[in-house]
Amino acid sequence: MSVGYFIFDLSNNLTEERNKTNMRHLLKKYESEILIKVNEYLTLSKVYKYMLFKNDSFISKNDFTSISKNLIEKNKVIKSLQLAPNGTVKYAYPEKGNENVYIDLFTDKKRRGDAIYARDNRVCIMSEPLELFQGGIGIIIRTPIFIGKDFNTFWGFSIIILKVNDFLNTLSLSELCDGGYNYKLSVIQQNSY
Repeated sequence: MSVGYFIFDLSNNLTEERNKTNMRHLLKKYESEILIKVNEYLTLSKVYKYMLFKNDSFISKNDFTSISKNLIEKNKVIKSLQLAPNGTVKYAYPEKGNENVYIDLFTDKKRRGDAIYARDNRVCIMSEPLELFQGGIGIIIRTPIFIGKDFNTFWGFSIIILKVNDFLNTLSLSELCDGGYNYKLSVIQQNSY
């Protein structure tokens, strides 16, 4: 009886180890997929930065609207595109549904920390999913823009707002469920600044 138990236990341990290895590979695959998608949107958030650089730190409302319309028509995950000179949202596309977004990011309680961190550290920042002024839940990507000869003068932010559910639907996470796995996405570290 102990030989049978040993063989069963050894077989069970091997299967368990194989499952863990498979799960590690799957997690790496989905982690890479998520990072690739996030990087796509980070790249899009820099479009206005290049436009400002090219046009001597100026972008007209018409140019903003034209570029934004084109970007949104090609990407259904984007809910809104915005520009915030000096941290105050001045342009938003589409205009309809964005009437309440014209805020000062540095005085808004929920957005202040991210805005200061992005500006002071010169990094793009992606929020955790949060309630949007336009309604619904979204992910906000803010890209600080610096201008001038040495790019040391803070101009403001380029902002992309993503629809959370549509963003998640672009990922192949449903394959996990099809494979018999359950998953839960969560914020590991919330901002504490």
